[in-house]
Amino acid sequence: MSLDFILPNPLLSLFRGKMSSISSIPAADPQVSKILSIIAAYRHRSQNVPDRFSKFLPQLEKQLDKIVAKGDPVEFILPAFPFKAPAEGKKSKTLGQLPDKAEEIALNTLDGLADSIADIYKPGANVLIVSDASVYGDLLQVSDADAYEYQSELRNLASSLDLKHLKFVRAGTLAGAVSRDAQTLEQYSAQVRKTRRELDTTFAEEVDANRDENIKATSKHYDTALPTKQDPAAFKAEMLKRGKVGALD
Repeated sequence: MSLDFILPNPLLSLFRGKMSSISSIPAADPQVSKILSIIAAYRHRSQNVPDRFSKFLPQLEKQLDKIVAKGDPVEFILPAFPFKAPAEGKKSKTLGQLPDKAEEIALNTLDGLADSIADIYKPGANVLIVSDASVYGDLLQVSDADAYEYQSELRNLASSLDLKHLKFVRAGTLAGAVSRDAQTLEQYSAQVRKTRRELDTTFAEEVDANRDENIKATSKHYDTALPTKQDPAAFKAEMLKRGKVGALD
């Protein structure tokens, strides 16, 4: 499940990552209702994009019904934090290549989501962050060394903040392309190449930029957000294709 997050109470979210108040969402199971309400409170809202949470609510409720009936922890899978974005158009977006306050706030908020669920649901919750450069790194010309250092520091940051509900895994490990996460840069580079070959040969296909609302929004975002290239249309098409491949991990 891919989720975007806002900070409805910036100071509280910065230091604890948890919401100060949550509105109730009805469901057949009271426990599921509470979990749905927490997820809804953490969802991304934008003045420019319609809120489609209600559209996915029935399916989400079914998934949670099964999880709660089994007494399993709630686990979110979030493809995110591959590396610092190199540029937006011709503008640099970051001051450096390593995690900073932005990642600290984001990780605290993700942990706050899971911790809020754990407060009301004994089996608890976790966020599994799928993070590496195998999907976009070569296209955006981010070196394996920069990506590996970023991801190592990201995990160190989560550990230093004592964020107990966050777990990290790389795409290749999750997809079964490699048996375990790399422990050195050399291992990482080899695994990224293997993962990229595996995903490209198994899942890669052209993407219709007008197929659905999500792809349309991503395509529109890429019009201004991607680094400048000689053939912007071809570059965007390759990014969309890789994005679909990454979503199948």
